[in-house]
Amino acid sequence: MNGGRRATGIHADAVAQIARKILRGKLAAGASLPTEPEIGAELGVSRTVVREAVRTLAAKGLVVTGPRLGTRVRPVPEWNLFDPDVIAWRVAAGVDVKFLEDVVELRLTIEPMAARLAAKRADAAGVARVADAYARMADAVDGKGGYLAADLDFHQAILAAAGNQFVSAFAPLLGALLHVSFRHSVKSRASARASLPLHEAVLRAIAKRKPDAAEKALAALIRRAREDMFDGGKTDGFLEEDGR
Repeated sequence: MNGGRRATGIHADAVAQIARKILRGKLAAGASLPTEPEIGAELGVSRTVVREAVRTLAAKGLVVTGPRLGTRVRPVPEWNLFDPDVIAWRVAAGVDVKFLEDVVELRLTIEPMAARLAAKRADAAGVARVADAYARMADAVDGKGGYLAADLDFHQAILAAAGNQFVSAFAPLLGALLHVSFRHSVKSRASARASLPLHEAVLRAIAKRKPDAAEKALAALIRRAREDMFDGGKTDGFLEEDGR
């Protein structure tokens, strides 16, 4: 689901520039891309670079190519939406309320059940990983270490501890979306500090093998994050200061 190889160098720049045109609506769904020579002239790259860039975009689901079809932009639902590059391009283009709401809904669909399973199945090492991430979050709020990395580890550790191979597989796929979610909900050191008791409640429920409590606590944590996301509060640069 990762859309194939990641681009580097001149190739990466060409991929990103074409992607930006698609994300900003200059090339809408169903529209044909300009010819390889036209794109090459605009970007200042060879036809070979353009061809490889288009292949990368096709692998990520943004375009489709074929005989007598040329290269056309695909609708958003057909993109590889979990691909880290695709997510990064969408964020750079500016995410809207619908995007953030969809991320919240996805999290509510997957994470509370993962917490329930973790409370039933996590071994000592799995619980310890969640506890370690929580401890690092608490330290980061006091200026010791990176908060965002610890928060990501906390949620991904729960997915991994669920003991379900398919749920666990969501850990890396959800990583980029969790990053976006946290960037919009953790607006200040104060909001991060206020979320610690909610995270602790999840950890405590998992450690004490209370599936119902774990599920409810993680759902409450996500709903609180949604409130913070849309409360109109200003950021204080906390996440920019924490080393990430």
